[in-house]
Amino acid sequence: MTVAEIRSEAASAGFTDSGEVFVQEEPERPASTGPRACIGPGRNGQQFCGKPTDTKTSELCASHALQKKKNKPLQPLRTRTEKSTCIGPAQDGGPCGRRVYSRPVGQDEGVCKTHYDQLQRRGSMSPIELRLPPLTEICWGPGRDGDELCGRLAEARDTLLCAPHDRQFQKNNGILKPIRKVNTPDGPCIGPGSDNGLCGLPIKNKTLGLCGGHYGQHRGEKELTPLKAMRKRGEVTRCRFPGCRYNDAPGGEGLCHQHWRQGRNGLPLTPFESKPHRGTAVLDRDPDGNKLCTKCQEWKPESDFTKSSSSRDRLNYICRRCQASQRMKAKYGLDLDQYEALLEAQNGCCEICYRKAGHTRLAIDHDHECCPGEASCGKCIRSLLCTNCNQGLGLFNDDSESLSRASAYVAKYAAKRASAA
Repeated sequence: MTVAEIRSEAASAGFTDSGEVFVQEEPERPASTGPRACIGPGRNGQQFCGKPTDTKTSELCASHALQKKKNKPLQPLRTRTEKSTCIGPAQDGGPCGRRVYSRPVGQDEGVCKTHYDQLQRRGSMSPIELRLPPLTEICWGPGRDGDELCGRLAEARDTLLCAPHDRQFQKNNGILKPIRKVNTPDGPCIGPGSDNGLCGLPIKNKTLGLCGGHYGQHRGEKELTPLKAMRKRGEVTRCRFPGCRYNDAPGGEGLCHQHWRQGRNGLPLTPFESKPHRGTAVLDRDPDGNKLCTKCQEWKPESDFTKSSSSRDRLNYICRRCQASQRMKAKYGLDLDQYEALLEAQNGCCEICYRKAGHTRLAIDHDHECCPGEASCGKCIRSLLCTNCNQGLGLFNDDSESLSRASAYVAKYAAKRASAA
């Protein structure tokens, strides 16, 4: 682009050349005795915008001030309230009258989408052809099965024929034949069905007279057998094993997946432990408002469950007791029921000092030669001790000789104290 072209383009945009920098000229303010009006370019050929200015000291309205803030040339504003119609030609010689799709900048008049596409493709506009209503005449072509007329609705306006007969008319120089039926079964399937009868489904292969399922068996060179009853979409049936709460699996001969595996492996069908699905049972409550623990299968108050952010009801799936039993089982090899049985055998007391258990549980003492550390395999558990006795044995490292000397030491000074008294 040459310098002259750059200057002419800048001048058309409202800029002048002042040295090396283009400076936008401020138009003269229109003479007005009323409130201040915007001096930006107006719409529809108007020299000024005329809207109220943004502030008392500003010369522009809010929209033109935003254009100037973004360093853009001032342009006429678009209107969002005025409704106009397309000015393109119509069939009767008047304006089109459709909804405006595109309009020049600063103008209220515009054109609709069809006239806009005409301008983009060929640079001119022509009247839009109106869509004619569908025909109501009947096709006069020959019909099937001895019928005189076809009976379909006419689709071609020049021949008043249906679409298939119109294609015949154009291709065969006006010779018309009855239209062949498409995708219509010619009879029921002759394959074997249930109860020693015929299949009866609509045939897919007219040469063999078989439905889709039996034709697939024929292509696979298999013996034709009755087809399995297909389950309808959305239909749910229970497993036929008595007392099973799961649904029948498709192809499982009326059994759920678990009982079907038992039958496949040659095992007798037996009930198995079933737990309620967490996704649905987590919100279940009994008439008293109790929640079901999925571990012990007991209904307990919600206060017996810890909080959990991953659950739908923000409570854990198992109760506090089952949680404690799981932790104890993982660390010491015995659950809470076994712990309580051992505590009852000791009359609820420490086996060394015979003190009763307080708010905290008695510690589980085990043989550290079998399992070093705090955890135990469950086979080396010796007894339940209080915290002091358990820590004392740990400090002596289970050394019986050291414990005997410590006992003699305590007895010696106890006797000396008694003799001095």
